[in-house]
Amino acid sequence: MKSAGMKSARMKSAGMTARRFPTVAELLAQARAETGLGEFGDDDHLPPLAALVDSLEREADLNPTGVALQRTRLVELLKNRLRLRAFELRHPEIADEPLEPPVVILGLPRTGTTMLQRLLSSDTRFIPTRWYEVRFPVPELDWDFDDAHDARIPVAKAEIAAMIEANPELLSIHPLDAMAPDEDLMLLEGAFLSTVPGSQANLPSYNAYYEANDGAVSTRYHRRLLRFLQWQRRRAGHAVDGKPWLLKAPSHMHIYEAFRTTYPGARFIMSHRDPLACIPSISSMYLEQWKIYSVAPDPAACGRYCAHYYGAALERAAAGAIREPERFCELEYEDLMRRQDEVLERIYAFLGWPIEAGTRAAFARYRAENPRDRRKPHHYRIEDFGSRAPASSRPTRATGGSAATIAGRGASGDPPTGAGSVGASRAARTA
Repeated sequence: MKSAGMKSARMKSAGMTARRFPTVAELLAQARAETGLGEFGDDDHLPPLAALVDSLEREADLNPTGVALQRTRLVELLKNRLRLRAFELRHPEIADEPLEPPVVILGLPRTGTTMLQRLLSSDTRFIPTRWYEVRFPVPELDWDFDDAHDARIPVAKAEIAAMIEANPELLSIHPLDAMAPDEDLMLLEGAFLSTVPGSQANLPSYNAYYEANDGAVSTRYHRRLLRFLQWQRRRAGHAVDGKPWLLKAPSHMHIYEAFRTTYPGARFIMSHRDPLACIPSISSMYLEQWKIYSVAPDPAACGRYCAHYYGAALERAAAGAIREPERFCELEYEDLMRRQDEVLERIYAFLGWPIEAGTRAAFARYRAENPRDRRKPHHYRIEDFGSRAPASSRPTRATGGSAATIAGRGASGDPPTGAGSVGASRAARTA
């Protein structure tokens, strides 16, 4: 401690500022030291990692807890890459694991996508991504592939319990369950190209770097992990042949083009809802996380970022729906809530699957065990994030409406450039 203090004093006297966050080299060295492994297999993760580390150091205004948590997570992601490569070298058949074209659920947060993913996952013809698997996709090298001995499960359950204890309001924002199907967003995180860092701190330069990336690197890594997860399931005795993965994450809209390229034949189910019911909610969730990591998070900056990013993501997915309508099954949130059986009939017609008696029974069990009125309401106001609601905000099927147009208005009330393609796509589908 004395030498560190002397070093800091020397740096200040020389006009230098001591780093708060470790360098990329330090993170790589720590991951190698803690695993005893040295081979990452490729280095396409290094440029985005460098961009992220630079942004965390210069822009995030991390508090001591934020520094510790971010360092721990980045080292963990690097350790995952090292262990994944070790598994691939021991078991070259992982690279040949056949993946069926996945079914990908898209939509803004708060459009019923989590409920839809969990409902559809009760159909055993899908392979769902479970929270503990996407949180900890790479087990220790000595795992015996017996679910009963999977050390990730109790760790994941304890982590969820700690999150809920620290902030019970999280359950009103997202239903957390270590064993339940959940977003596969964290499979992209290990490529250091995802929305996860921006959900935890204000990182303007990293966010710009991520948004400018075409998603090829992150979706290729996503596919590596999905193959590996399927191989794990096969080794553990689960039936996987001929079954598509059921994926879901709002941010997949932003890299829709990369997903359709990385997963040829992928099909997309997209849920629509008034953006004013969505953007403030996700802004609220992001801000709660910024408070954990940063010294003085700015609600207005958080709201601007969420409106900008999710507006742009909606536009990209909408452009895909216009260009390739055969890949998309689009639905309204209100229909999903009030006319769910009709929506399911549409989805299964789109997939070309019959809804069998066993599947209908599974749907009924899920509904009985997961009533919507059990969840606490999530309270937030759009004004808390430096935005204001327009006089008329409800989009219609005839005219459409864009999150970028509606919720992306800052204090000036001006929408971002290019807004409106979502409305155009919805109008085109109903013309």
